[in-house]
Amino acid sequence: MNELTTMIMVENEKTGEVVVIDRLKKYPGICFPGGHIEIGESFTACAIREIKEETGLDIKNPVLCGIVNWAKKDSPDRYVEYLFRATEFSGTLCEGTDEGRVFWTKKEELPNMNLSMNFDFYLPAFFSDKPMELFGEWTDGFDTAPVIQ
Repeated sequence: MNELTTMIMVENEKTGEVVVIDRLKKYPGICFPGGHIEIGESFTACAIREIKEETGLDIKNPVLCGIVNWAKKDSPDRYVEYLFRATEFSGTLCEGTDEGRVFWTKKEELPNMNLSMNFDFYLPAFFSDKPMELFGEWTDGFDTAPVIQ
């Protein structure tokens, strides 16, 4: 089993705010929007589609800023997330979907929020000047913090 997903930080550079989702389903808590790559879809196209579906915003020119590579111990199974940052956007933020409520928040508030599991380890990749790889292992859950490579 291999899963390919995206996670996207939409940033308003004028206000210093980012869009977050208070995820209700899998891995509940605050994180950036994202989701699974569909058949025949590029990672960038997935990022653009997921932001539209989960936030109502249209993004342009998302930049790859990191990869999170989870490897299941003693198995070839992988869960890989491609991390994107977008500062070009238009539209009006929706209130949310069945995935959870979406809203703008100040970047500096993120560490004080009820974050989704392991999301605090992902944050440096979104704010770094160079792309980062994070690698973690899991057994039956994502129970090992990823290591920045």
